[in-house]
Amino acid sequence: MNTDNVSKDLLCNMNIQNQIDDKYTENIKDLDIISIFGKDYLEQLQRIISDVTGLAIVIVDYKGEPVTSMTNFSKKCKKLRKHKMAEMICKLSDASGAIRAAVTHKTSIYFCPFGRLEVAIPIVIKGHYLGAFLGGQVCCNDAPDNVYKMEEFLLEQSVLDEIRDLEYEEDRVYSYSEFVSVVKLIEFIILEIIKKELISGYHENKNKSKIRELENKLEIMIKKNNEIDSKLKIVTNTVNKFFILKVIDSISNLLLIEDRTILSEYISYLNEYLNYALDDSPKTIYKTIKAIESYFEIRKIEYGERLNYRIEVNEEVQNFIMPYRILIPYMYKLSVIGLSLGNKNYNISLDINKDGEDIKIVIKDNRSINDDKNVVVNGERKDISILDEHLKYLNEKMIIEFGKQYSTNYSESSNGTTVCIKFPIQKLQDKL
Repeated sequence: MNTDNVSKDLLCNMNIQNQIDDKYTENIKDLDIISIFGKDYLEQLQRIISDVTGLAIVIVDYKGEPVTSMTNFSKKCKKLRKHKMAEMICKLSDASGAIRAAVTHKTSIYFCPFGRLEVAIPIVIKGHYLGAFLGGQVCCNDAPDNVYKMEEFLLEQSVLDEIRDLEYEEDRVYSYSEFVSVVKLIEFIILEIIKKELISGYHENKNKSKIRELENKLEIMIKKNNEIDSKLKIVTNTVNKFFILKVIDSISNLLLIEDRTILSEYISYLNEYLNYALDDSPKTIYKTIKAIESYFEIRKIEYGERLNYRIEVNEEVQNFIMPYRILIPYMYKLSVIGLSLGNKNYNISLDINKDGEDIKIVIKDNRSINDDKNVVVNGERKDISILDEHLKYLNEKMIIEFGKQYSTNYSESSNGTTVCIKFPIQKLQDKL
């Protein structure tokens, strides 16, 4: 993405003025952000977006008052807000970002007074500003000069002197193009969810029992694991960023195609994949394979006939539990590298069978050991050694849980890559 021509208030206009039938918004003047979504839903949505993007997020109403708890705030920002003067400046910064978004009805990217890149994404329906998603708290060293900077208006030397001796740990670092891509994804999610919620609200008045059933299903789908090891979470956020950047690039390309059926199919597969990937509850081998199939169908839309995959699962093992976080990352790493290598066809196979009292998984592909491991993401070459770190940590967890004999076997040769994963048979009731 070329960032040289990015304006102060970039990205899309979040007003849904002409994107939804008037009948769904006829009572919008009587609605607020809580009545449309509900506080619990906003909290869950905020946590999911924050986990996937790695950004700190809080949602405010039209008055600028937070309606959700702060999620994923950086250690630096938490420490700053314990300082009375700095806390006041932080709140003024949040309010200023929200006001800019409210006045322009456009997403606003800016630097806060303490040098962190922030974004305010307004929620505007039929010209009515309902609130905003405020997020960011990331370091960015390559932002264009015209990105709005608040420090020259808010910071005084006396304040700098007061906070100069505070110590901070390392913060999250994004390039400006990566940050813009993440913001675009959040905008897309917000826009789609707003339209969905307005339509759902309309039908709730017509058929409340049906809507309650849908809401219950939604609550089940968005349950997430609340206890994730800190090291794995950091690595997973980085891995997710690779996936997000590719999704953004693909959606942007598909939007240029007049036949929106492909885009709809892509989003459907993406939705199915994320429903599994973001839920850490016990999964059967059958459900895990469905998630992997959705992932490969996404890749087939992106790469066409270059990708060939084969999955064979013994019916006898389909209802056993699989620690799916050990399988999906291997499939992801192998396919990311394999599909980035020129124009040659990429073949990958997955076989799952019972081996005594164990489950045995064998993954094979045709990527040579001599192939370059630096892949291209959105036109930029990326070192994906972080994926190896992710797999190493997952393998350590397997050894801790099941024993050294269950260490994953990973081998590369001129003929391709072979991965062998084994783990003891576990039934669903053993995990509940």
